Amino acid sequence: YLLALGLTQAGDILRNLERLRLNTAYLGAPPSEVRTLAVSSRGVATSEQYHFAAPFTPGAEAKPDRVTAGDGDGTVNLQSLRLARRTWPRAASGVERQFLEVDGVAHFDTISEPNILAAINEFLFGAHST
Repeated sequence: YLLALGLTQAGDILRNLERLRLNTAYLGAPPSEVRTLAVSSRGVATSEQYHFAAPFTPGAEAKPDRVTAGDGDGTVNLQSLRLARRTWPRAASGVERQFLEVDGVAHFDTISEPNILAAINEFLFGAHST
């Protein structure tokens, strides 16, 4: 179906995953033995739903007739951002998993936001690191 829509790159990625005997469920699985800090943001207007009046056709540029806005980080909607929190089971081995959700930080600003960087530093090196 991806190739029928002209999404050749996505089709190539899925074919390579199949060749490696992986699937999208594997890619979304939590790391089993790795301490993990997942960071997300809320409070930034984010496109959440795209409504199309006409069906997709190969070679045609699909433009939505209507876009429904929701919450998120301006790029990824909140429901997707919270996926790991909802679906990653608690590690049986006790490996630490933390989730940090901040307010009002846009997607591409998360890599330079001081409070996020401080939380990452604390997660990696402890509360007394400099």
